[in-house]
Amino acid sequence: MKAYPHRFILLKKPENDFLGWYRSVQERYRILPYLRIENPGPFLMQTQGISADDGSEYIFIVNSYLHDSHETRMSLYRGSPGQQELFSLGSGNRHSHESNTGP
Repeated sequence: MKAYPHRFILLKKPENDFLGWYRSVQERYRILPYLRIENPGPFLMQTQGISADDGSEYIFIVNSYLHDSHETRMSLYRGSPGQQELFSLGSGNRHSHESNTGP
């Protein structure tokens, strides 16, 4: 990476508040995330979307904390308008809604 300084930015990871630091890097360098998580937690993980043969995409989000739930709002920035579904493995409930392309 050091051989291509115009393609990379070398940053030092902070000793604490990694989530706050990460968000400030996104804002400073105008990096739009694929999925914006309003209130991320250290145990909330997102797996990059998996594309199906029909062009649909699946994004898996997991709260890996064993003893506490986590509530937050999420919004997609990229992708085409269309139907989105939220499927909760814990409750078995599905929620559908139409969406528009984000900023």
